[in-house]
Amino acid sequence: MIHVPAEPDGPLSDAWRHCVGTGRLDLALRRDYQDSLALLQRDIGFRYLRGHGLLSDGMGIHRTYEWQGARRTHHSFTYLDQVLDACLGLGVRPFLELGFMPAALASGRQTVFWWKGNITPPADEKEWTDLVRAVLTHLIDRYGAEEVRTWPVEVWNEPNLPDFWLNADQAAYHRLYEVTAHAVKEVDDRLRVGGPAISPGADEWLVPFAEFSERRGVPVDFVSRHAYTSGPARHVPFGVHQTLAPAADLLTQF
Repeated sequence: MIHVPAEPDGPLSDAWRHCVGTGRLDLALRRDYQDSLALLQRDIGFRYLRGHGLLSDGMGIHRTYEWQGARRTHHSFTYLDQVLDACLGLGVRPFLELGFMPAALASGRQTVFWWKGNITPPADEKEWTDLVRAVLTHLIDRYGAEEVRTWPVEVWNEPNLPDFWLNADQAAYHRLYEVTAHAVKEVDDRLRVGGPAISPGADEWLVPFAEFSERRGVPVDFVSRHAYTSGPARHVPFGVHQTLAPAADLLTQF
């Protein structure tokens, strides 16, 4: 039996300041969003910001076209640069969530959220890994390898939920993680890549993920599991009101 004394033994860790979640990443293109983030950083000062949709169509990174009868791709980083410049200028680094799937690269039409983040695997793994390499290479060229090495690279978001990953297919996620992690390391072996980015209540994904990674020799620099301080959602006309759970509830998730 392990006995934990009730008395405090030192200062409270500020681990809660390490990272904060946000909505879709392209919201950071808006002035009102940047003003809100500035207020957050002034009063709290988070180290990392994690948002959805880095590779979704709203960021405009991945585009396809035909040239002389052949399918080709074009990568544009204009919005990405503007988002990251704004965040870094406010003293918060990106926690890079690789997702969702660009529509032109998706194997299906299933989406999440009103802005239609595509939740299906890539139709072409090479085109997907080319995209991952192109994004990270650009970030290193723009911000420097030493800086980008401090940015965690997380593969997808909560694949244990069918709302975020088609059929919550664990084997398909393992394959996505494998090809993506190797692509990350091909750009720079010192970049930090991890997963499985699961939601609370899905700890049964952790051991299979570890076993798969060890068996296949797949790099894993960190293991990610999400926690929430929200209570049950209340549906109202034209929307949902999110309730807050007591702060102590967060401790029960670990």
